[in-house]
Formats: sequence, C-alpha cells, structure tokens
Amino acid sequence: MQNHIIKVLLLVFVLFTSRYLHAANDPPSLRCISVLSNGNVQLTWVVPNDPNGFFDSYHIYYSANGISFQEIDSIFSYATTTFVHSGTNANTSIRYYYLLTRYDDGTAVSYSSPTDTMQTILPIVINTTPFEDGYANVSWNPIYSPELSTSLGWYYIYKRIPPGNWTLVDSTQFGNESYIDDEKVCQDSIYFRIEIGDSAGCVSVSAVTGELIEDQSAPANPTIDSVSIDTATGNAYISWQTSPSGDTKGYFIILNGSTIDTLWGAGNTFYINTNSNSNNQSEQYSLAVFDSCFGVSGPWGNTSASGIIHNTIYLQATVGQCDRQVSLSWNAYVQWPQGVENYLVFSSENNAPFTLLTTIPATQTSYAHTGLTPGSSYCYVVRANEKSGSATSTSNKLCITMFVTPPPQFNYLASVSVEGQNQVEVKCYVDTSAIVSSYNIWRSDDGNNYQKVGNEPPSSNPIFTYVDQTAETSAKSHYYKVNVADICGDEIMSSNVSQTIFLSGSADNLTLVNTISWNAYTGWETVGSGIDYYNIYRSVNGIYDNSPLATASSSTFSFVDDVSAELQTNGEFCYYVEAVEATGNTYGFQETSKSNELCLQMQPVLWMPNVFTPNGDKLNDEFKPVVSFIASNGYSFAIYSRLGKRMFDTNDPQKGWDGDDAPIGVYVYDVYVQIDEDNAIRRKGSVTLIR
Repeated sequence: MQNHIIKVLLLVFVLFTSRYLHAANDPPSLRCISVLSNGNVQLTWVVPNDPNGFFDSYHIYYSANGISFQEIDSIFSYATTTFVHSGTNANTSIRYYYLLTRYDDGTAVSYSSPTDTMQTILPIVINTTPFEDGYANVSWNPIYSPELSTSLGWYYIYKRIPPGNWTLVDSTQFGNESYIDDEKVCQDSIYFRIEIGDSAGCVSVSAVTGELIEDQSAPANPTIDSVSIDTATGNAYISWQTSPSGDTKGYFIILNGSTIDTLWGAGNTFYINTNSNSNNQSEQYSLAVFDSCFGVSGPWGNTSASGIIHNTIYLQATVGQCDRQVSLSWNAYVQWPQGVENYLVFSSENNAPFTLLTTIPATQTSYAHTGLTPGSSYCYVVRANEKSGSATSTSNKLCITMFVTPPPQFNYLASVSVEGQNQVEVKCYVDTSAIVSSYNIWRSDDGNNYQKVGNEPPSSNPIFTYVDQTAETSAKSHYYKVNVADICGDEIMSSNVSQTIFLSGSADNLTLVNTISWNAYTGWETVGSGIDYYNIYRSVNGIYDNSPLATASSSTFSFVDDVSAELQTNGEFCYYVEAVEATGNTYGFQETSKSNELCLQMQPVLWMPNVFTPNGDKLNDEFKPVVSFIASNGYSFAIYSRLGKRMFDTNDPQKGWDGDDAPIGVYVYDVYVQIDEDNAIRRKGSVTLIR
C-alpha cells in the first residue's frame, strides 16, 4: 500500500513538471506587421502564457532577404506587445521578422521556439502593357503563408491621388493578392496601401507604393460600313460600327486628310456632312477615335490613327446630244472587305420616280444610256452593293437635259454677185442667237441638183460673205442657197435661192452693133422687193465709165449697142449688167448683183483708096490708110514710085502723103499694122495720083 502511494505521487510530479516546462517555453504569437510612413516597421504580438513568471525577455530577429537573420533587439517587459524597427526602409523592399522568448526559472535559462516568420507587405504596380491603358494593376505578397488562423481573412485596398486623402476602394480575400483599379486615369500619380486585420485587434499595413499612371493606349478604330450621298440634299453621310474600346468617348470625322468635325459619344454610328461637295468630286472619309483622356493628357489625349479610307462615288456624264445618249462613268467603291458585288444604275425621266435601269458588274464603272428623247431631262444615281454583306453606297444624283436646239428665226441669202473671173460672192444674213455649227453653201446649175461648195463657221456678226472660187461664171448662171447646220451637223434650215446673172452676146461687124442679153436675177422676190432695174456698163479700150451706159427695166433682158462712133478704138467692148434691188425688203436690205463680164470684139478693118487728088480743094488731098477697130502696137506706111524710089514713109497712123512735087501717075504703097503679139495686117497695092 505504501509503495502504491509513492508511485502515484511520483506520476503526479512528473506530469506537473512536464506541463510546467511546456508552458514556460511558449513564444509570443506574432500577429501583425506594419510599414510606417517613414519606412520603419512595427511588429505586434500577443504575449505567451507565463503562469510561473519565468519570463525573461523577448528577442527580435530581422532579415533583409528572408535567409540571413540577426537579432536586432531584446525586450524585457513581458507586457510589451509592439516593437518598431527603425531605419529598415521597408517602403522599397520586403523585410522579414520572427521572435522568441527567453525564460529563467532561477536554475537555468531556456528559449522558446521562434515564431513563424512574418514579412512586410510590399504592393507592386505592374508596369506592363495593361498599365499603358490608364488602369493600375496592383499585386502584393501575404504577411504569412499559409494564412494565420487568427487572420480576419480580408485585404482592404486603399488608394490616394494627391492631394486627396486615402480612400478605401475595394477588398479581396486572402489568397487573392492582386487588384485592378477600374477607375481610368489619364495621367496622374496614384498611391496604394493594403491592410489586413487580425482577431487580436491589430492591423497589418503595407508599404505605400505609387506610380505615375498614364493612359498611352489609343482606342481601336471602328469599322466603317459605308459612305454614301443623300441624293435629296447632296450631303455625304458616313455609317460605322462603334469602337470596341470601352473607354471610347468620341470620333473625329476626317475628310480628304483633314479633320472637319468632332463627334462626342461612343455610341454614335452616323454622321452627315452638310458642307459636302460630293456633287463635284469624290470625297474620302475616315474616322479617328479618342478616349476619355481627350483634352486631359496632351492636346489630343489618346487618339487612334486615321482608319481605313472610304470614298464617295462620284458620278459623271458625257452628253451626246447628237447621238441621243449619255455616257455615265464613276469611280469604284473600295475598302469593303469582300469588295463590291455590283453596281445598280437608276434613272428618272422628267422627274418621274427612279427605276432600275441596269445592273453593272463590279469590274465595270461605266454605262451608256442610249435612245434618249430630245427635250427630256434625265437624272441618274449609281448604288454599289457590298459583296457578302448588306452595306450600300449611293452616288451623287446627276441630271442632264437632252436639248432641242431651236432653229434660227431667219436665214436670208441677201445676194449673190459675180465679183471676178469665176468668182461669186455669196452674202448671207443670219440669226446669231441660234446655236449652229456651220452655214453650208450649196450651188446648182439647174436649180434642182445641188452640191456643197463650202461653209462658214458661226460668228457674232450677223452678215457673212463667202466667195465661191470654183464657179463657172463665164459659161453659165448658178443657183445658190445657204443651209444652216445645227450642233450635230444636221441641216435644219435653208435660205431662199438666188441665181446669178449670166451675160452673153455677139458683135456684128457689118452693122457695127453689139447685142447682149442676160437672165433675170432671182432671190429678192421672196422678201417683198424684187428687181428695180438693171444697169448696163461698158468699157472702151479697157476703161469703164463710172456711169452706166444704159438702164433697163426689170423685165428687159437684152440691149443693142451701136459702136459705129467708136471706129478708132481697139474694137473690144466689154459689158456687165448690174441688178439693183427695189425697196421693200423685209430685212431692210437693198443690194445689187453683178453679172459676169462679157467682152465682144469688132474685127479690124484696113481700107486703102485707089485714087487721090492733091489739088488743094481740100477734097481727097491726102492719101493714107483708113483703119477701124485697130489698136496699133506697130505701124509703118510707105509710098514708092514705079521705079522703086521711096516717095514717103511714116510710123504715125494719123499722117498721110500729100503728093507734093509728085507727078501724076501710079504709085505703090506698103502698109504694116501690128495688132498684137500674134496678129498683124500687111497690105500692098497701088494708088493713082490725079491733079
């Protein structure tokens, strides 16, 4: 019995001693670690159990890299639960700590096991591509892993943008040590602080980390569906799909490389250019996108480059008034991903509703519309259809008129007149307000069959003259008319017909008369006037008198001229007839028309007397040749006796032989007259001198 009691007491002693020794070697419970604003580190712990009061001191160990630790201080107050480590600069690097307790029971010194190693929290703002879009990406390390059982389990993220205060912006559970700030920053310095609490009532606070956050990422360009023309207004309009970038704030509208407008609002998908010049040219449109930093970080913020250029369809036309067709052409629509499916050509005649005229393949950008009606107006529109898509682009509306050229109000042939050898002057009075291409001169020999002999271009002068140098005025009369050709070359109007005067005649040497005749001049009778009279002009020895030889009535077409008084001339008589227009011409003209020149030749006559009586009675006292209608270009006259003696000679046609000192008898004469280069008269004979 006594032995049993001793064993029980021994067991109780052993158990008590074991519990006592275990309690005395407990370390403190390290709960929180905070980085102060100056970079110092504050540790917070919960004191260990020390029921017997064997506590001696706390010993604090530190490492800058988590590998090599050194004791940095000892605390001899059991009740102390915090410690600040100065000079550690924990704002830039993670610092590592653990503690242990020293016990002294009076007989021996012992140390507890160390606490778990705890590290300061150092947030890091990741400076990668997402950073450049204006959003801060923050990550940090835990104070301890795995999570302390006493941790409250939630991180609290604080943010501060100077000069503002710290603001709680979010929280996240332990194990998710990262945070993306969803508040976009264009350009600013942002600071972050992380806190996590413990059930002991303390809070672990991270170092403060800040960066200059700057949005350097331009938003993505939208996709343009099409650019098109409002045919009612001529305005260009652009439609597009919104930019996929979430921070898009608006669009720049770019025309031909220059920004013409700013459109605020990411949801805009349509723009109308009310200053469009699309009726006169193809316009090139593109878009640039700006984000919420527009006007904040730099003058343009984050703006995309100009996107893909889309051009309007510019429809043009060449009007063939003469062949009654319109040749349409347009520039191709480009930049649709799959290209153009086809082009639809619509037309409207005289303001009727537009209807589909034809469908043109994508490889063709022209079309000829034929068979148009003169006087009608036509409007055209071309629409491009996207291949494998639903987008369309409409061109400008183009309108033309197939003009009907108004004919001239008048086209009057005022006169035709022979103005030289085989030359006829045609004088015409025309309507200069008419749109014409030419005035065509036509000639006929019989008044029925005409041939074109020339033309005159239009001018501002209402009167033009044309000289026909291919006429045969010495052989016949000609009929003339002037036809007006429109801009297509079609003759649309003829003038009145006028006939030239052809003068013919004959010379009668026996009666010494010239007879001339002519045809009536025609053309003036159509305008209320007609012929007043005819003037007859004659030249003698090549010289015309300024005054007419005679005047004939409008119904007289012949004249007999007695030239017996003109024996001493060269025998050539030339004539022309001049028709004089009567008054009353509806156009106010009073013209004249000349005929061709007709020259008649009386044959030369050389007569020699056979007797003369130089007795002073002044009758037949002189012997010389009697010459008629001869113009002498060379002359000689000589008298010889029967024995060959020269009795008289002269080169003067007016001088004769007076027979002085010559006896009565028969004498020989020799006369030579040179008429022209090719003709001469030589006469030899005898004459009897009687007194």
